[in-house]
Amino acid sequence: MKNFLLPLSLSYSIGSRGQMEKRWNNVTNKREPSKAEIEAFLDAVEAVCKTHGFSIGHEDGHGSFEINKYDEDNILWLRDASHSSDRKRK
Repeated sequence: MKNFLLPLSLSYSIGSRGQMEKRWNNVTNKREPSKAEIEAFLDAVEAVCKTHGFSIGHEDGHGSFEINKYDEDNILWLRDASHSSDRKRK
């Protein structure tokens, strides 16, 4: 397991395949083991990014997304996403 320190001083752990072991759940408001289907989705996004030489970045952390030249830091930032997949849609 590798530990990373984000610029905002948030630390997180990534398992041997580059996947998050725990992820913030916006529904339960706690860190929980990451769901396999979320990791599979992020694996697919990362593969597409590598294939095309681009990655998804963010202009300043709270505005719009940007498409950048491939940058591993963008991939790590994306992999640290919280999830709301348990939220019921209205």
